[in-house]
Amino acid sequence: MIIKKIADPYRWLENIDSEETRQFVEQQQNLTNSLESQSI
Repeated sequence: MIIKKIADPYRWLENIDSEETRQFVEQQQNLTNSLESQSI
């Protein structure tokens, strides 16, 4: 059996209680809200 490790640059988001995750989610929500409010 061959096992190959694959890097997961977003693994830190699995910790839903961390300040970093909270900030990331908040920033993504702000970006989404601003894009949704733009006229097409």
